[in-house]
Amino acid sequence: MVRKATEIIKMLLARANTIQITETVLLAGVRRPGATEVIRALLARANTIAITETVLLSVMKKSNAEEVISALLARDTHIQITEAVLVAAVENDRSSEFLKVLLARDGDIMITEAVLVAVVKYMRTSEFLKVLLARDGDIMITEAVLVAAAERRNITEVIELLLARASNIKITEAVLVAAAENRCIRPGVIEVLHACDPSVQITEAVLVAAAANEYMSMEFIQVLLAHDANIEITEAVLVAAIGDPARLFAARGSNYSMELFTFFLAGNPNLMITKEILQAAAKNPKYAEDMIWLLLEIDKNIDPLEVILALNPDLSRIFMGTLQRARGEFITFNSAISDAGDLSNDTIRVMVSLP
Repeated sequence: MVRKATEIIKMLLARANTIQITETVLLAGVRRPGATEVIRALLARANTIAITETVLLSVMKKSNAEEVISALLARDTHIQITEAVLVAAVENDRSSEFLKVLLARDGDIMITEAVLVAVVKYMRTSEFLKVLLARDGDIMITEAVLVAAAERRNITEVIELLLARASNIKITEAVLVAAAENRCIRPGVIEVLHACDPSVQITEAVLVAAAANEYMSMEFIQVLLAHDANIEITEAVLVAAIGDPARLFAARGSNYSMELFTFFLAGNPNLMITKEILQAAAKNPKYAEDMIWLLLEIDKNIDPLEVILALNPDLSRIFMGTLQRARGEFITFNSAISDAGDLSNDTIRVMVSLP
């Protein structure tokens, strides 16, 4: 069917000498199956035709883009390889060799932040990044580029390549947060970033990102804290360490959330236990009772009532049972209501005896 369509196009071109090969015609040719043969037939007919950026961008989406581009480059020696074309080539998983051909076609093309971000973000290896860094001595390593690098699987290699190129570079909170959210992060990355910028600060946002990362290692958390002895373990950090019930067992080990939770509490005996922390602990799918027990041991003045009112019946029962164990308080629990699972706010207020 493809061959037949191509033959029809060739026949029409041979019969009509006045047909103009416009951008619209080229785009239609690019988008159809068998684009290479169609494009060659169209280009052979036109004496002068400008291959526009729009045509090139459309070509980059084709699985055989390299073949089609080669036909276009052979026809038009004045094709401009723009920033958008390079970015599209990278995003559509074009090979390093093909990208080198594009660069060689236009020696004046500027490697912009957008191009560098795309290369760092989408290229599977660092080969083409090395080509760009060697080609353009004025490439700026911006925050956006470093953030893209911090999100990569092979983060260490790419970060080191970029930092080796730039002097006096500032490692921002956004870069550290991106690194802390990376599932493949290793503790050594923080050392590399700190060596580049000794003034780098470990903020609450960085700790929250690290604590919420289901794939994070305790060693990485310890490295972060070692860089700032005065960093505060806030409510947001502890809630993140407790974990998101919806994702907790997707990746974390069987006891990671409890291990991190205990680690933060042990290093911060004066931590204020808020309602938000208690609620998060009570929703942990595996360690709710153990976490609440630890929190009650740390803060003897916790008022559980408002927390109990915000929880579902099952979690309320856990909380009240833990409270009774921790404080030795007498808590009246109506078994009939418990079995029915109907715990209204007023019922709980009657059921819980507070000092």
